[in-house]
Amino acid sequence: MGKMLKDEIVNSELYKDLDETAKSLGFCIVDADVYRKSDEIKVSITIASRSKDVSIDDCETFHRTAQPRLELKYDKDLLSMEVSTPGLQRNFKDFNEFDVFEGKTVRLYSKKAGSWVVGVNGGLEGNTIVLRDYRIEDSLETGELLVLEKEDVQKAKLEYVWESAEDKKKKNQLAQKNKRRNNRLGDSTDV
Repeated sequence: MGKMLKDEIVNSELYKDLDETAKSLGFCIVDADVYRKSDEIKVSITIASRSKDVSIDDCETFHRTAQPRLELKYDKDLLSMEVSTPGLQRNFKDFNEFDVFEGKTVRLYSKKAGSWVVGVNGGLEGNTIVLRDYRIEDSLETGELLVLEKEDVQKAKLEYVWESAEDKKKKNQLAQKNKRRNNRLGDSTDV
């Protein structure tokens, strides 16, 4: 099944060095790695935001803010830094990502169910992961709330729901219809 999820990013030195910087800019650190070769120190950071999609401009802002701090820590001439977004279908590496991506749809493999489970991530609560409006793929079981132990989760990723042009069109038409209906109801003079 590949790599298991870890539970260690918040304890890493790089995370601790840059967490406050990230928070001050409205970001969360999803992943942070330092690679050392004989003549180079490469820092790779992945950032996300709970309130919006992270843009290239956001990555540049974080880079400009964090780089001087890293230059003090590492040899400035040997340092290269890369800041990126998590992507639409990110494979989780650390349980911390359940907090970062709370409210997003996730797909995880439950050892207990022996199946992939899709649901809205309710976050990490102690040693449990909460999924809302879930569906167990193999059994087609659905429900409102599923609580899984960390040990039960072997893999997890963001589950991006691709919308076709036709889906978007229908969604917009429904929104317009509801808006017109709400406007008519709001204009009513009956008391």
